[in-house]
Amino acid sequence: MTRLHWIPLTALLLGCGPSEEDLRRMIGEELRSLQQHEAITGAQTIGPYSPAVRAGGLLFVSGQLGLSPETGTFPGPDVETQTRQALINLGAILRQAGADSSHVVQCNVFLTDIRDFPKMNLIYGGFFPDGRYPARSTMEVRALPRQAVVEIAAIALLPQSADRH
Repeated sequence: MTRLHWIPLTALLLGCGPSEEDLRRMIGEELRSLQQHEAITGAQTIGPYSPAVRAGGLLFVSGQLGLSPETGTFPGPDVETQTRQALINLGAILRQAGADSSHVVQCNVFLTDIRDFPKMNLIYGGFFPDGRYPARSTMEVRALPRQAVVEIAAIALLPQSADRH
């Protein structure tokens, strides 16, 4: 429940509640508290964005390409190799935030060729504990950064021990 709920409506209507300036300040504080988040850094990015952002009990992981963190290149041109590496990269970010693949609740998978879906799906399925598959959307896109063939983004529900807010 927000702090604003304690102000009776009649007090506001009759003008005997907080001043307009106080209300603006209280609303501003409430909105700022809802926007608090923490960026998870350490993973390499290819642009001006955070690899992941923790907001409350959720972790929003940016789309991961199949780039090797050691070399900055793809370990192979095929969808299987790039999917495997994208999931390894996703797992590293989850671990840094105190989570693992069992905490993932939703994924978005982008493929440059939807005919690669069965190959991607085979590798993807092995990343999650049996029966704990997240919700997922898979879509074909015209192109991905660095001429990647797959990109995977995720949202995880952090375990209580990892939730700092």
